[in-house]
Amino acid sequence: MFVQLADGRIALLTARHVVFPAVLSGEVTMSHAGRGQSFVPSAIKVDSRLDLALLVVPSDVDVGSYLCWAEWAAENKPAVEKGMAIIACGVPGELKGVPDLKTRIIPRVVFFQYYTGVLDPLDQYGLIVCDIDKGAPLLPKTFRGMSGGPAFSVKRQLVGINVSERLTQSVDGRLYVLPRHRFGSLTTPFVPKAGSPSDYVMCNEGRFSMMAESMDAPGESFFVNARVEYFCSQNDPEHPMGRMGRIVCLSLSRERGDLRLPINVESVFYYDGDDEAEKIRAAREEFFFLLQDTRYRLVD
Repeated sequence: MFVQLADGRIALLTARHVVFPAVLSGEVTMSHAGRGQSFVPSAIKVDSRLDLALLVVPSDVDVGSYLCWAEWAAENKPAVEKGMAIIACGVPGELKGVPDLKTRIIPRVVFFQYYTGVLDPLDQYGLIVCDIDKGAPLLPKTFRGMSGGPAFSVKRQLVGINVSERLTQSVDGRLYVLPRHRFGSLTTPFVPKAGSPSDYVMCNEGRFSMMAESMDAPGESFFVNARVEYFCSQNDPEHPMGRMGRIVCLSLSRERGDLRLPINVESVFYYDGDDEAEKIRAAREEFFFLLQDTRYRLVD
């Protein structure tokens, strides 16, 4: 689903675990099947602690309709209660056609909307739990592929983003939705957490490389090269959030020096102390969280 950010940019709202495998494969392409076009996002904005991502659309691309900022700003989030009706949207894998590798467009996409109810408005993991009635007719065998799709109330308010499912043979399944109120500062450009100092100044810029590998193909490894900006509060650097870093660009290489996929990334983190080792440790930790649920891992 396309949304407008607070700064006016248009972005595709989806799940982080859907996006990052593509980032790590060396190519990210967004397709708009309805308009028969594909394009590379100008930036990827992520929160490493949430399964959520925003793929920023280039300014010269017209995506048509989108949810404007005023309609999904934090203060407009709907209250979610047990028993509330929700419409979960997405494209389960079995309803997709085979991608055209030349145009990078999937020719046949059946958009699926599932009317369900809330079993738990906020479980122990901070997710909305919805029911999947396995006895209902015409349901796909699995909801895999629904990840990243929006969930709406019957009043067409954005409730959250589908992030996972649980299906069993003996009982009805469960669909898990990341609620709108947890999107936080991801919706605005590089905004620090609430309670952070307001007098950050840029201290310096750093670069570092890490090796990562595929968990599905051990031995298939590559270098991840990151550019990071570091900020410090002028008046209160010892504040718990007095030092802030942000990863602003990633590139990949199979061999050192063989750079590809330079892409802008917006990911904010905090660090302790001013020595270089601490800055690199904090940035690596941030990237570790970004890799969660992607089937990739860092190699020491």
